[in-house]
Amino acid sequence: MTLGGRTIDAMPDAETIARIILAARSDGFQGFGGACGEAAVAINRVLFDGRAEIVGVFNEAFFDRGRLVGHVAVRIGDVYWDADASPKTLDDIEHWGSLDPHDLDYAKQAGEAGIGWDETAATEVVVVGFDSDLEVLEHFGSGLIPILTSALEAAKAALPSPAGAAPR
Repeated sequence: MTLGGRTIDAMPDAETIARIILAARSDGFQGFGGACGEAAVAINRVLFDGRAEIVGVFNEAFFDRGRLVGHVAVRIGDVYWDADASPKTLDDIEHWGSLDPHDLDYAKQAGEAGIGWDETAATEVVVVGFDSDLEVLEHFGSGLIPILTSALEAAKAALPSPAGAAPR
């Protein structure tokens, strides 16, 4: 398809997205332990040609104090994608911003940030749409983008073309 003078691939279906992400793991693709933002940027660039929205779901109490504790994923329509390769709903990813009120590490961090730590503070979340890849990378960039993007591109290129489709 051509759009705005650029040739772009059609949006991949859910099964193809999952297969690419799973295959990319063998080449170093991952998105947990602080790498979710970069994984979301790579997924958006490679699988959605930059047309999806990158969304963060964060604990509201920490967010209100400038700390992003939660998860970042890619939203296309009503479906969210991250490095685990399974389509998710908003309810699914909201759990990443909801914290355990009995977790002593979070309780300590909350106390240091002046947050009254209780069930409400631990479980309330805020959903934030990022304006650009750069905004995501300002908060979550650690230099993994080349590795993550390359792994997804290699996995995408290795998929067999559908019957009758032009080679990639």
